[in-house]
Amino acid sequence: MTAMFRKAQDLKPDAVWANDLDTLLAGWMGKRRLQVPLVYDAHEIYPEQLPDSQRSHSWHRFFTNLEQELIKETDLRLT
Repeated sequence: MTAMFRKAQDLKPDAVWANDLDTLLAGWMGKRRLQVPLVYDAHEIYPEQLPDSQRSHSWHRFFTNLEQELIKETDLRLT
C-alpha cells in the first residue's frame, strides 16, 4: 500500500476514483493523503450483489456499515 501511495503522490492526481466499494477504503485513504476530491463510482449495491446463501450476516453487515460511513467522505457519487 505504501508503494501505491508513493506512486500516486508522484503522479499528482486531480482526484481519486473508487470503482465500487471494494476500492472505497483505499480511495478514502488516497483522498486524505493527497488532499484531492474522492469520486465513488458504485456499479451495484455491493453488499447486495451476492445471494443470501453466499454471504454471511457478518460480511453483509461489515460492508453495509463501511459503505454508509465512507460514502459521507466522498465528493461525488455516481452509479
